[in-house]
Amino acid sequence: MSIVTLLSDWGLSDYYAAAVKGRLYGEWPEVRVVDISHQIPKYDIVSAAYVLRQAYPYFPQGTIHCIGVNDIATEKQPHIIVLEAGQYFIGTDNGLFTRLFDHKPAAAWRILLAPDGHAATFPSLNLFPLVALHLGRGGHPEEIGEPYGWPDRNFNMHTNVAFCDYDYAPDGRPAGACITGSIIYIDSYGNGVTNITRPMFEQALAEFPRFEIRLQSYDARRGKKPFNRISRVYADEPEADLCALFLDNQQLEISLSHASAAQLINMKLGSAVRIYFRPGQTVITG
Repeated sequence: MSIVTLLSDWGLSDYYAAAVKGRLYGEWPEVRVVDISHQIPKYDIVSAAYVLRQAYPYFPQGTIHCIGVNDIATEKQPHIIVLEAGQYFIGTDNGLFTRLFDHKPAAAWRILLAPDGHAATFPSLNLFPLVALHLGRGGHPEEIGEPYGWPDRNFNMHTNVAFCDYDYAPDGRPAGACITGSIIYIDSYGNGVTNITRPMFEQALAEFPRFEIRLQSYDARRGKKPFNRISRVYADEPEADLCALFLDNQQLEISLSHASAAQLINMKLGSAVRIYFRPGQTVITG
C-alpha cells in the first residue's frame, strides 16, 4: 500500500485538507494518507522544512510527500519532484527544498503534467494528487516532467545562520568564542528550536569550558541565575527557569518546563541566540 503524506499551512478550520484527501481517495482508494501537519505558520517555508526534515526519515521507501506551503509556482519557482532516500517529494522550488536537504538530492524533475482544474490557485488539489497517483502506481517522473538542475543556493537550516567567531588575545592566542544562531522553529508547546548543533557547541566547549547562553528576547535584569547549563531533560530545571537541551536531531532547543518559553520571553522566529565561551572551570552538561 502506497503512503502519501500532506504538509501544509492550511490550518484545520477550512476545507482544504479534506478536499485534497477526498481527491486522493476518490482516484486512488487503496492509498494511505498521513497528515504530517497542517499547522505550519502561513507561507513559512523554514518551519515547513524543519517539520518535514524531522518526519520523513521515519517513513519507508516509496513514500510520496506533498508539500502545500507557499505552493504557487512562478516561472523561476516551478513545481518539482525531488527524489531522496527512496522517497518522492512534490512541491514548489521556493527555497524550501534547499532548507530541507543539506546536500544535493538523488534527482529532481520539473513537473510538466497538465493540471486538472485551477492549479494556479490550488496546486495541492489540482496537480499534486495527479503527480502522486502517477508515481504511486509505478510511473517514472520523466514521463510527466523533465530533469531539473538543483538550485545553486545554500539555504539549509543548519548553515544559513549559525556560525562561530573567536576572540584573540594580544599575543594572537584564542581567548574565547561566540556561536551565533537563531530560532528557526517554535513548536506548539512554545519551545524554540535553534540552528545551533551539538557538534558546533561541543567543539567550542572543548576549547573554552565556561559558557553562557544569551537570547535576544531574554531580559537578564530579571534577577534570574545565569543561563549556563545544558539539561538532559526538561525536568532538570525548575519550572520558573529556562531550559536549554539538545534534541534527538542534535539541535539546541530553548524551552520551559510546563510552560511556553515563547510567551515568557517573547521568543519569535528569527530571534537571535548567542553562546559565549570563555576559559574557566568545566561545566557539567547533559
